[in-house]
Amino acid sequence: TDMLEVTVRSGNVSRSLVGTVFGQSVIRIVELDGFRVELEPAGEVAIFFNDDKPGVIGQYGQVLGEAGINIAHMTVARKPGDGAAVAMNLDAAPEPALLKAILGIDAVQGVHALHLPELPA
Repeated sequence: TDMLEVTVRSGNVSRSLVGTVFGQSVIRIVELDGFRVELEPAGEVAIFFNDDKPGVIGQYGQVLGEAGINIAHMTVARKPGDGAAVAMNLDAAPEPALLKAILGIDAVQGVHALHLPELPA
């Protein structure tokens, strides 16, 4: 009873997420397109979809680090045959050029950045 699932469709593309509230006030996204994650839906958020192979997360960290962007929280999920999803809360918004650089990493299938309002205390 404490979960909400939202699916958005546009043309041939469909995206879904599931959110919940832990305890009385801890709001989290717990699923993105079928990948189990734990993401605070607030501030600067980045979501990456990639092949599930070694070294990809390190490449994300290197690109973000070189841009001076700290990862506040990160969760990684994978589904056999569907690759992996990485969801991050960042200390600063990634510039479009940085997202393009991440999209240029060989194993990366998709990159999304969101600016979400801060959650109430």
